[in-house]
Amino acid sequence: SLPHVKHPPMSTVHGALDLLQKVDYNMRRRLALLNSKHVKNLKEYNEKVSETEKLPYIVVVIDEMADLILAERRMFSDRLASLSSIARAAGIHIIAATQRPSVDVVSGKIKVNFPARIAFQVPSAADSKTILNQKGAEKLVSRGDGYYLSPIRPGILRIHAPLTTAEDLKRMMDLSLAVGHVHRTPADATAEEQAELLHQILEDQKSFEKSEETSIADTLATKDGGKYVN
Repeated sequence: SLPHVKHPPMSTVHGALDLLQKVDYNMRRRLALLNSKHVKNLKEYNEKVSETEKLPYIVVVIDEMADLILAERRMFSDRLASLSSIARAAGIHIIAATQRPSVDVVSGKIKVNFPARIAFQVPSAADSKTILNQKGAEKLVSRGDGYYLSPIRPGILRIHAPLTTAEDLKRMMDLSLAVGHVHRTPADATAEEQAELLHQILEDQKSFEKSEETSIADTLATKDGGKYVN
């Protein structure tokens, strides 16, 4: 029911492959539309068409790539390589994750089409080289310590990912649901109705930000003499 989720998550191999096939079809349909307008990417396309013809960006998230590779190596590799190589122009981007960064899973055919990569702590230098093309990730500490390989700058960048708890995810989903009605605004809504929706969204965001500030303050509070002080 989240407004930004186009398709429910797939938990089976065949379901995931079928969904990737649909994404591939969507990509080729979009590329045909781009060609009809003589543009190179989705941004240029949206600038040339009317408001009702604009297309949204799509993000495909693959949570555990190893399961798909081990079950249907050739079919999955071909579809992922096709999508990752040309889908960006059509406004379709892919996030693929795995806890098994071996050469059997992250092959050269796949890796070449993922210029942006993140590595957290891995068991060996070989796994680090598979992800980053160099050693180092095996020496990272746990709890979010990582390296980021950027497609637009040389070298790797040391990063630290924040801890996201189940409660944090629930609050973010609650906010998404609270403001989701903007996606269902009728095309013939009056200016007053649109203004009311915008006002409600801003109020929802303020409420969420206030709760975030309270949560951060509680986290940073320290106990001193039996009393908590910020």
